[in-house]
Amino acid sequence: MDAFNFGLQLEPLTRESAERYCDELLAMNRDAESGDWQRENLLADRVEKWQRSVVVRHGDKLVGYAIVTRRPRHAHLHHLVIAPEARNRGIGATVMTELLRRNADVGSLTLKVHPSNTAARRFYRRLGFTEEGMSVTGYVELTRLTTGTKGAAPFRVAVHQPNYMPWCGFFAKMLDCDALVFLDDVQLPRGRSYVSRTKIANGPAGERWLTAPVRKGGLKPINDVYFADDQWARSHLRTLHHVYARSHHFREVSELVGELYDGPSNKLAIFNSRAIEMIGRYLGWTGTFHRSSDYPTTLTADRRIAQVVAAVGGSTYVSGAGAQKYQSADVYHEAGVGFEVRAYVPVPYERSGWPFVPGLSILDALFHSGSSARAALVYD
Repeated sequence: MDAFNFGLQLEPLTRESAERYCDELLAMNRDAESGDWQRENLLADRVEKWQRSVVVRHGDKLVGYAIVTRRPRHAHLHHLVIAPEARNRGIGATVMTELLRRNADVGSLTLKVHPSNTAARRFYRRLGFTEEGMSVTGYVELTRLTTGTKGAAPFRVAVHQPNYMPWCGFFAKMLDCDALVFLDDVQLPRGRSYVSRTKIANGPAGERWLTAPVRKGGLKPINDVYFADDQWARSHLRTLHHVYARSHHFREVSELVGELYDGPSNKLAIFNSRAIEMIGRYLGWTGTFHRSSDYPTTLTADRRIAQVVAAVGGSTYVSGAGAQKYQSADVYHEAGVGFEVRAYVPVPYERSGWPFVPGLSILDALFHSGSSARAALVYD
């Protein structure tokens, strides 16, 4: 495993080590606008602080730290800091996954973020945290359950390219797991691909393709692919309104997807992952989202998947049936990761009086059945 964060070590931050490395740790956060922590803050004694806080090393070098304390009903993250030269390498997500595991005994982890720090808020939401409101000091309060994380129970991970409005089988696998990794740094498949197209209804019993146009020009990773124009989103939204105008949950679901189509990103991977995240939360999924591009490596194929599953704290990789032809369970076992194959058989759902058509986009299930569509997103 040659990714940067596979050389990481998380060690307990004791009072003695905090005193020894105090200047070095405080220096990591001096570029932050709200970097108001001083020596007395770092060294202050708090309930179970020295049992729950960690310092992060890469080899012999300190690259981050996290301050966690115990409160009556939960643990609280006061500070997560990654050294400037070690940022954008997936270390923050790796540390958070480990903190969730280490604090599984208290049931939940809370934290606060300044409302203007949109990047941090997005980061924590991707990790499954929920914004609960504002504190009396004007900070956004977030919380996430820690039970069910690796070490407390099996932690199942799905890995998939960020497809465009995927079919029900995609979401059945996601709902069966604790985390979903968007495989966004692999090459965009040549020709027609589900990364940029999906099937929707065409009348009560028909089907049609809905394709998002992307720029041509050489072989590119999915996260570097741009849409070909800025008109496609309006066109797709009009089509969805026309096809599903009489569906039972049209108003509710059109408002949900309207937020995406009204102001879409100009990059394919960002739009698709946001859509999947939004639909997942609508369906009540509380797992975590990750991007493979946050865990760079030179590994490929099975070893790449095993690396990223382990990096997000996974104990088991859940694969679709189609991947059996080119995946080896031995590779995953070598990485300390279990390997499980699940095959989804379409489950009929109510379609506002229309006959059931298998294989359509999740949008079809949502427009017709709303959040109750989750009942069809299960394995036999």
